[in-house]
Amino acid sequence: MKNYQEDFMWRNSSLIKEYYPKIKAIEFEMNYVDPDSLTAPSYKKHTLDPDKKAYFHFNCPYRECVDGGHDLSSIVQRMYDECIREESGELVCRGWQDETRINKHRCLCELNYKVIIDYYE
Repeated sequence: MKNYQEDFMWRNSSLIKEYYPKIKAIEFEMNYVDPDSLTAPSYKKHTLDPDKKAYFHFNCPYRECVDGGHDLSSIVQRMYDECIREESGELVCRGWQDETRINKHRCLCELNYKVIIDYYE
């Protein structure tokens, strides 16, 4: 069901150029950190051009995580509204560690992010 909901949200998202017409590109630099320090940090980088979907929810890197992930939508929206070019911060996954731990143990995977927006002049 989670995959269906995410797919539905992605399919029904507008294109970046329709929702954010001043944006030329958005770059996401993401470093995932295990709160228990059992695994090495995982780095990912995504660059989206105006023809991509304006959907900024990234799945939790832990396969067993249930209902988790990191949503950068409000961050992108605020940056756009205030014409901010770069911002860094941290988000924590609020999903559950696995199906047997629902309502018992949160995932808590940390995302250290940097969002860089390139605007049209």
